[in-house]
Amino acid sequence: MECDDLIGTESDVAIVVACWHAGRCTQGKAASDEHLVALSRLLRLGNLAPSILESVLPGLPWFKESRLLRPFVHTFRRYGSNCAQLYPTLGIPAAWIAHARNGATHEAQQSKGPQELVWRVPVSAINEMAQSEAVPLFSSPVLYSNGVFFRAYVRLLRPSMQLRLSVELADSHGVPVPPVLDASLSIKLRRLEQRVDVCTQYPAIRRLAPQSSAITVVNEDVIVLVSASRLSWTMAVPSAEIIRLYPEVLFDGHLVFDIALQPK
Repeated sequence: MECDDLIGTESDVAIVVACWHAGRCTQGKAASDEHLVALSRLLRLGNLAPSILESVLPGLPWFKESRLLRPFVHTFRRYGSNCAQLYPTLGIPAAWIAHARNGATHEAQQSKGPQELVWRVPVSAINEMAQSEAVPLFSSPVLYSNGVFFRAYVRLLRPSMQLRLSVELADSHGVPVPPVLDASLSIKLRRLEQRVDVCTQYPAIRRLAPQSSAITVVNEDVIVLVSASRLSWTMAVPSAEIIRLYPEVLFDGHLVFDIALQPK
């Protein structure tokens, strides 16, 4: 926790500690509250994405400084790293306003863009969905990016025979991680020597009531649906358009997508 050379963002550090804590609890070797308080005071809160700081961190069982979190968020948002000097009576830990590990500030991550994950969807799965009478669905394993656990899904809608992709929050393998409330999503479909944006920089996960759903037409081919904790869009019709695209987008029998999910 005191190391400056860790790879990844401070959000990753918070989730790694959550995984460690959950594993210790499962083994009956839970860390003491005193130890967890010490760890809580070593996390570099000023480098967390705001949505991780405000919606995820308070719900992590290992974080034991929640009493100080709200005044820190309020003063840090207004005064930045000067908040500890301006409000010494709060007792803000030095690490909370420390520089980022390995230069990985949230601002730096935003400027260079989040890490992209590769998801390969076999054409055989799409063909099986077209021929199956069951619910046509193909999903990725649980994916992780910058403090968020999620799955990607491909659904075949009938009778329109549309292929719909969606990204949904996923169970974090038993690690109690609250949902992030705000994130941006970028999806690129690989196509020969280029990548085609099918969705980029939209609010990907907002906890909205179903009746607050909104449909946004990005262009004539892509429809983005934001509803509850889901973002999905229609890509093509397998029986027609997508068949013609196969020679251009197939890589070793797969459609290949690059997915980037970035808490804001």
